[in-house]
Amino acid sequence: PVIGPVGEAAFFEGYGMVETGGGVVAKLSPPMLPVGLGDSLGFTLPGWKVRVADLDDQPVAAGTVGELQIKGPGVLKGYHGDAAASAGVLTDDGWLRTGDLVRSGPFGLLSFQGRSKNVIKAGGYSVYAVEVEADLEEHPDVVEAGVVGIDDAKLGQVPVAAVRLRDGATVTPDELVSWSKGRMARYKAPRRIVVVDELPRTGTRKIRRDHLVPLFDADSGSGTRSDSDTAPATGSDGDRT
Repeated sequence: PVIGPVGEAAFFEGYGMVETGGGVVAKLSPPMLPVGLGDSLGFTLPGWKVRVADLDDQPVAAGTVGELQIKGPGVLKGYHGDAAASAGVLTDDGWLRTGDLVRSGPFGLLSFQGRSKNVIKAGGYSVYAVEVEADLEEHPDVVEAGVVGIDDAKLGQVPVAAVRLRDGATVTPDELVSWSKGRMARYKAPRRIVVVDELPRTGTRKIRRDHLVPLFDADSGSGTRSDSDTAPATGSDGDRT
């Protein structure tokens, strides 16, 4: 979204955690000067360092999705009385593992890509649920989508999706699966899609992904399965792990 002022008011959006003691990244729109930063989190605030890292806590190339890690004066020293949790959230050299996935773009702007727990491992590839959801929502009949991974004997997991359609839409789950295959890398395209009246959400409007999984029980008969559940040996726009 474009963040812009209303009258003399300025809008401020930021990113921070309890573990950082406050804001780390922010974008500000001063009065009378609209600033559009797209869907980015904004710029890193003075005194803080951020990096995008892989599963081995090593920085990744710009444009590659990885975990947002933070270092700065407000980062916690550890969780009281829980050494194991402290070791899991802090690297040996003091970087905080946020569990949030981001991509670094122009001028160092970071865009949120989802939570690391929502990464689907399909045949050795990392499939980011929010990316697939965004692609599905580009379809003119799809209002919103929720994507999860379900177990697969060949690939470990495969992506599936629940979608809410616009009023009067006639597109079928089969057609959406076919459309997805033509738009996304094959390993990213949902193998099954079901249509729902509403996506289950928490009180803060986050998708309840755990409530989506039962929609794809083998005996549910809901939605559709594609005719191929195999991932490609290579991919031009994915992250192989």
